[in-house]
Amino acid sequence: MQEIILLKQEPIIEYSLLAEVGEAIRTRIADLNLDGQVVTDQTVKSVKDMRAELNKEFAEFEKQRKYIKEAVSKPYQEFEAKYKEFVAKHYNEADDTLKGKIFSFENKLRLEREKELQGYFAELCDAKGIDFVPFGLMHLNITLSASMKSLKTQILELVSKVEQDIKLAN
Repeated sequence: MQEIILLKQEPIIEYSLLAEVGEAIRTRIADLNLDGQVVTDQTVKSVKDMRAELNKEFAEFEKQRKYIKEAVSKPYQEFEAKYKEFVAKHYNEADDTLKGKIFSFENKLRLEREKELQGYFAELCDAKGIDFVPFGLMHLNITLSASMKSLKTQILELVSKVEQDIKLAN
């Protein structure tokens, strides 16, 4: 298949000084000896000021990081919106249509199986003289993957058990 979607240029983010800056920040914070700081009535204001200064510096770095993230993300978000509008939408609609048709067909087959099994159940109950057990009591899991033979065996077992229980009660 021909490539329709191309990445013309990957984003280029310059961050070569980041390691140096990070080391300078680490050294500066280590020099502040934060674990050794004791907060008292006399020092609480300076500790709060120190914390505010560190948060202010960090906020500046975060502002730059978020700007880069937004700048890199914006073209992708624009592309993604167009991709969903022009490509994905059609495939999703087709899938939904086919899924609905398959469900409808399989549901029809399940109903036919259920009707056949109800007939089998009615015949068995009639032959055994059982007229008080409803079909829904069995809670059969009627799926397309279950064989009719196994479903009929389950019905036969239930009707036979009811028949034995009646004989035992009499």
